[in-house]
Amino acid sequence: MPASTEVIPNRPLTGPEVRKIITDDVDAILRRDGILQPNVGYHRLAYTVTVTYQLDGPMLSNYRSIIQSRPQPGQNPAVEPGPLKNPSPDALQGTASRTRTITSPNKERIKRGMPITVTRRNAETGMPENKEIKYDRSVLGADADASVDEGVVDSEVSETAEWKP
Repeated sequence: MPASTEVIPNRPLTGPEVRKIITDDVDAILRRDGILQPNVGYHRLAYTVTVTYQLDGPMLSNYRSIIQSRPQPGQNPAVEPGPLKNPSPDALQGTASRTRTITSPNKERIKRGMPITVTRRNAETGMPENKEIKYDRSVLGADADASVDEGVVDSEVSETAEWKP
């Protein structure tokens, strides 16, 4: 529990914190799908990752980032730009999405085990000092058992007929 002398501002999430949350969500989508298991291999593949941000901050309000697959020199030739040219009749194309709304940066940090910057008054000098503290989920009270995925909306993985980069 925070001490009475601690000031715990609900500071905005930093870029690296947002990146961690987004990469965790992308990983969850790929794990949920089931077709990317160790016992399955693909001779060819193409993919597009689209991240659409809606940010409540001073710099950008809406932003979209798209990454498309492309072969890398000296790397696996199975990765191609999409759509695949002359795919086999068994080729699968699918899409999945995940939407997350974060209303409390500190609550999100606690749920994920990320540190929170706390300002305390140094007992010896009387000067304020910042420390990073990781709080146990129990400080969330009734929300302590809430999943990291609380407030997340997942679409079903669906097969699609046309390539949408």
